[in-house]
Amino acid sequence: MFMWPSPSKSITDAEQYIMETTSKRVAGHEIVMAIVTKDEEFVGCAGIHEVDTHTPEFGLWLKVAAQNQGYGKEVIEALKKWTDENIDYTYIKYPVASDNVRSRALVESIGGEVVGEFDRETQNGRMLHEVEYHIFKH
Repeated sequence: MFMWPSPSKSITDAEQYIMETTSKRVAGHEIVMAIVTKDEEFVGCAGIHEVDTHTPEFGLWLKVAAQNQGYGKEVIEALKKWTDENIDYTYIKYPVASDNVRSRALVESIGGEVVGEFDRETQNGRMLHEVEYHIFKH
C-alpha cells in the first residue's frame, strides 16, 4: 500500500529480486538485507541504496505481523549507526508515503527532516504521494 515496488507475485519474481540486489551489492551500489527475529523468522527487508554516492537512501519493509513491535526502530537505528561509521555522506535520503504515519515517525525519531514532497507512479501503476526526508550525520 505504501511502497513503490510491487510485491512479488511468484517465487520467480522473488528470486529475480534477490539476484538483482546481490548483483548491486557485489558492484558496491547497495546493501540489502533480510530482517529476522532471534528465532530466525523472516519479518522484512532493509536496504541502503546508492551507497557509492554522497546521498545514500534508506529503505525498510516489514510484514504486517511484525509492525509495531520495535523492529523498525531497531533496524533504522542500526542502519544509521553503520552508515555513520562506514560511509562518507552528505545526507541520507528516506522517501516515505505521506500517509504512512508510522514510517514518518520512525524517520523523524532519527533526525529526519522533510525537504520536499512529490508524486510518483508505483511499479503497479498506482500514484503514491511521498515525502522525502534527509538525515544528516551527527
